[in-house]
Amino acid sequence: MESEIIQLICRGVLQPGHALPPSRELAQSLRINRKTVVATYGELDAQGWVEIRDRSGVYVSSHLPDTPASAVKQNSKKPARNRQPAFPLIKRLYPDDLTLNEQYLETAAIATAQPQYKIDDGFPDPRIAPIDQLVREYRRLGKSRLANQLLMYGPEQGSYRLRVELAGFLNRTRGMQVTEKEILVTKGTQMAIYLTTRLLIRPGDTVFVPEHWL
Repeated sequence: MESEIIQLICRGVLQPGHALPPSRELAQSLRINRKTVVATYGELDAQGWVEIRDRSGVYVSSHLPDTPASAVKQNSKKPARNRQPAFPLIKRLYPDDLTLNEQYLETAAIATAQPQYKIDDGFPDPRIAPIDQLVREYRRLGKSRLANQLLMYGPEQGSYRLRVELAGFLNRTRGMQVTEKEILVTKGTQMAIYLTTRLLIRPGDTVFVPEHWL
């Protein structure tokens, strides 16, 4: 329902300032739980598509999110956005790619910076990890007839079907123009932050991090 409302807004069927049906009325017409409609309106409000006004109702926002996809004509093959990043990326991701001198300089710069937080690709705490349960599960999977499929490495970008679904969701709900080739599924938030910092941050850069993130 959320994506359908966004599409109606993008196509101009629902204009800014247009009042949406009350949650109870819309739930009855669609034969769904009213809490589902309330949650949908709340998500649309958080994204900036609608405005929830106390004791008045829900209205299409007068300041809609930037949706370049909605400006593309249906028959146009030209993308509405530049697919090249607007910032330089560091292509050296691994220490093996550095010369010995570069490794020394980078290590020295990191050592003297004395960062307050350590962000890496993640490592589980063995004190709280369910080691016994993991061992039992690995043993069970190893004896399964599907062991060859379950224990093999998957695509490094993540599940193909998941990336296809994520691309479709982002295009519908965020007005984006992405494909599954532009999506990378990481093993948690910390790995995503780690990859981002390795691509963007150089030794000596200053990074501001909100306290509630860590």
